[in-house]
Amino acid sequence: MALVIVLFCVLKWSRTGRNFYAVGGNRQSALMLGINVQRTTFISYVICGLLAGIGGFVYFMHVGSGSPSHASGAEMNAIASSIIGGTMLTGGVGNIAGTLFGVLSLVLIQNIVSSLGLDQPWWTGITIAAMLCIFLVVQSMIIARRKKANMKKSKEAAA
Repeated sequence: MALVIVLFCVLKWSRTGRNFYAVGGNRQSALMLGINVQRTTFISYVICGLLAGIGGFVYFMHVGSGSPSHASGAEMNAIASSIIGGTMLTGGVGNIAGTLFGVLSLVLIQNIVSSLGLDQPWWTGITIAAMLCIFLVVQSMIIARRKKANMKKSKEAAA
């Protein structure tokens, strides 16, 4: 939890965090703003690798043994929890707190499906995939609405 708070503060209030969002949103625009895109990308890969290593160690401590096949299928949960938390697939939008909310929501959904007596893993997969589709449709509606509002503002400014 402390790591989430530290990352939230870094992304929200530091120059490096703003650079991450800028490069994630549009590399070319970030380059034109004077951001060192290669350095920012390198730092993001280093941080991602470090966090993946910490996550792997925590998972190893939880399971008690290590095998690459232990966490097969976990990538779907990682992507789904990020999208449910509000991270846009187009990049540049999202935050750690939203992803934490997405993880908690995903665990809640999995527990509800399990408590309904649907213990087969494919029921959980179907439920997660359905929620993912719903959130992707909502995100595309939000993007379309923002584009429409920006077009309207630019027409008003031109007039």
